[in-house]
Amino acid sequence: MSKSGRSARRTHAGAAVGNEDLHELLRKKLAELNEHATGNSGEIPPDQLASVERLSRAIRLADEVKPPNRWPPVLALIVALLLVSVLILIRVRQTEVTLDLAVTEMSFTLPAEKPVIGRSGVTQFGVSGVEDLKISPEIIPEFSGVHNVKMIRLMASSNSISAGAINTSALIPPSGTKVWLGRADMPRSYRLSLKPPRKDARVALNAEAQGEVNIAAPDVLTRPGNFDLGKSGVTFSFGASDIMDMDFVLSGNSDLQFYAQVPIENLGLSRIEEFSVPGKSLVTPVSTVLNGTLHLESLKGEKLELRAGELIRFSDSKGRIESLKLEGDRITFKFHGQVSGMQTGEAGASRNLMPNLLEWLKARQPLSLVWGSSLFIYALIISTLRWYRSGT
Repeated sequence: MSKSGRSARRTHAGAAVGNEDLHELLRKKLAELNEHATGNSGEIPPDQLASVERLSRAIRLADEVKPPNRWPPVLALIVALLLVSVLILIRVRQTEVTLDLAVTEMSFTLPAEKPVIGRSGVTQFGVSGVEDLKISPEIIPEFSGVHNVKMIRLMASSNSISAGAINTSALIPPSGTKVWLGRADMPRSYRLSLKPPRKDARVALNAEAQGEVNIAAPDVLTRPGNFDLGKSGVTFSFGASDIMDMDFVLSGNSDLQFYAQVPIENLGLSRIEEFSVPGKSLVTPVSTVLNGTLHLESLKGEKLELRAGELIRFSDSKGRIESLKLEGDRITFKFHGQVSGMQTGEAGASRNLMPNLLEWLKARQPLSLVWGSSLFIYALIISTLRWYRSGT
């Protein structure tokens, strides 16, 4: 430390002690004058009064040169750093997003009982996990009176004389149904799985078949066979109170009629894979994302690109699927809604994508943030300059 700095500190310390002594001396003189005036009918000698006045002026002058308090600028800086740290570290609990993705598989929950899929033409249609099967009218002798069929597959014949046709009817699952949709190995082939929310709720789906159709049902038929269902055809009604899997191959001129603006919850963009090693098995989530974009609507639509295989997950999500299409080897869809706990990457090395409070304020109140920051920085600079000058 320099000699001038040490000298200044000693001067300020001495001044503080001197001021206290002067105040004590003034109190004593005022007490003496009070006693003198009381004993002399209120008369005070002019020389004593003048002495008290000079002492009072000296104290005022000493107070004016009292060293300034240097702590306010320091405290202001500490408060500013703490405030900025809080705004950066604390994330918003929920944020609005738009996802425009291509995936190989996806899952979600239906919070309301509404139509999900419309009438679609398929060349093959297989159902497993069936607990109840009804065929109307009952024109297939082998299935007469049979209802307990766990698995059945229908395949339209390409016979030029009596070509077959299969169409799935509209799908309206009960509220709370879990849905999985993914591509299969064959071109234009997909799997749709439904799980009702509880045992007393059932999922049901109808399929209409006309013309020549090949039917495979291990519980009923010893081997697959061709059946001519006529031009009027028959209706297959499938029901289940547990997971029911539907494998289908879309016909060349048909597409899956997924209704727009379907409300969903708990959107999932990964699948679970199990790897067996000696003595144990490893279970790990694998991303189903092929490519796409994530728009942070609360940050004025800030865009983030998602790469193939990038794992993205949410602790909670609720919104609508605005559109969904099956395109060859992929499923493309657009989701808009509110999400919480949004992260990318593997567990232990994940990145939090939820906006922090500073980003949220910047997007929502940019002018207020700029003016407030400017005024605070200006006040901090002025206080720092005064602090610096007071120490020189």
